[in-house]
Amino acid sequence: VVRLAATVAVTARRNARVDDNGEFANQYYFGNKCFTPDGQFYTFSRCDPSRLAADVYQTRNNRHYSPDAKFRQQCGARSYDFAAWQAAGQDINSSVADLPAPADIVAMGMQVVGA
Repeated sequence: VVRLAATVAVTARRNARVDDNGEFANQYYFGNKCFTPDGQFYTFSRCDPSRLAADVYQTRNNRHYSPDAKFRQQCGARSYDFAAWQAAGQDINSSVADLPAPADIVAMGMQVVGA
């Protein structure tokens, strides 16, 4: 998914943004409201912490929601919390918040579709 406009991504079994092919030249994920039950918002088929810029798409200006505002990102053998993920240059100007009530999530989605 190449991001061009704001979206709301609600996930149960797959993460908000999933890499199935490992190709990230000029790919971005930004301006989204993302919801996940486990705090892991991205899945990468290939991720080497020493090659983040090449192995993962650029992320920024996202609003992540999960129970207890949990965020964890696996990259190879390394697991990042949100502060470490941002220190690695990802999700700049993004935030993590507690999962809102279901009615609030529906309202966010309705705003995106203009209803």
